[in-house]
Amino acid sequence: DNRDRYIPRISWAGTGESLMIQDLNRPQNHNKLWLFDWQKQQLTKILEDKDDAFIEWFYKANWSKDGTFFIWHSERDGWRHLYRVSRDGKTITDLTPGEYDIIDMLALNEDKNVMYFTASPNDPNQRYLYRTSLDGSSKPVRVTPAEFAGSNSYYMSKDTSWAMHTYSKFGTPPTKEIIKVSDHSNVKTLVENNQLKEKLAKQSLPRHEFFKVNAQDGTELDGYIMFPNNMDNSKKYPIVFYVYGEPWGSTVQDRFEGDSYLYKSYLTQQGFIVASVDNRGTRAPKGRDWRKSIYKKIGSITVQDQVDALDAMAKRWDVIDTDRVGVWGHSGGGSSTLNLLFRHGDKYKVGIASAPVPDIRLYDTIYQERYAGNPNIDPESYDNTSPITFAKNLTGKLLLIH
Repeated sequence: DNRDRYIPRISWAGTGESLMIQDLNRPQNHNKLWLFDWQKQQLTKILEDKDDAFIEWFYKANWSKDGTFFIWHSERDGWRHLYRVSRDGKTITDLTPGEYDIIDMLALNEDKNVMYFTASPNDPNQRYLYRTSLDGSSKPVRVTPAEFAGSNSYYMSKDTSWAMHTYSKFGTPPTKEIIKVSDHSNVKTLVENNQLKEKLAKQSLPRHEFFKVNAQDGTELDGYIMFPNNMDNSKKYPIVFYVYGEPWGSTVQDRFEGDSYLYKSYLTQQGFIVASVDNRGTRAPKGRDWRKSIYKKIGSITVQDQVDALDAMAKRWDVIDTDRVGVWGHSGGGSSTLNLLFRHGDKYKVGIASAPVPDIRLYDTIYQERYAGNPNIDPESYDNTSPITFAKNLTGKLLLIH
């Protein structure tokens, strides 16, 4: 089909002899990789990825120096893993086996037979550096020391010997250092953020918790909650949720949120409880089924998970006043805010929706069709996902910003 398809990426295939071409169908659930020998004008298919829902096709191939193999992201076994694929596509080796997602592929060093990536097999809210062999002869090993519990990011040197390491956790500003990667030892501290830490220590900052609750069908949802520092457990407090809810991001991460953290802390100082929950479909490292269960169901599963989380939280914490529940979000979070107010106005009384997409038919095709299908084939999916379908049900107070 020369019309309903995408060519999302064309790149050199390791050497200057051939190009790698990604060939994606319009539903974005079938991705073909081709090698094109521009001298011979020869096209050869080397790999295919298929999915019943959609494919996250936006990862690039990382080629070896001699072009004999490349590293490829795929969810073919239900988890996002890194595969070593031979140039002809006939040999495929999973370098990161196990029931967990890799988050980012960072660097490889062929001379040392090593590859580095970030993952967090035991806690989807955190990020750590891992190392594994490039030939699949050993299992991945965590490099980040236990003392750095939280979120860690790395910018690595070309030879993978050195890296700039950034570390933060919820409520704690980031530090930056140059490290020797082999043993994660400090070479030079770049940023300590002591001034900011001292200023924060003088503030009446909230007490926070990361928590897990279950949706009605048993699906485990992650969230965080921030309580006023001087909270009286005998009273009830209004709660406001910060929401995103769509497939392009997640909100529940154990990292410093900068001015967003300060704003939420200010709300707690004004007597509000602040919380956030990642519903199904968000970009959390929880496996293929978690992310793709919302195919053609954004606005239903995503919103119901938020409602179920609120109900479970109210049972766990008596201080939550379920008659005073608010929500706010931006972009996809703005759309989620509208859906929550329009579809569950009995629970959510006030909302601020920034840059929402009230009618997803008017948004860009490549994003919307990936998750909602073709509007000409799946009109019900578009109706059920678009907040404007349910706008007539608004009973609460809404601030709409665009």
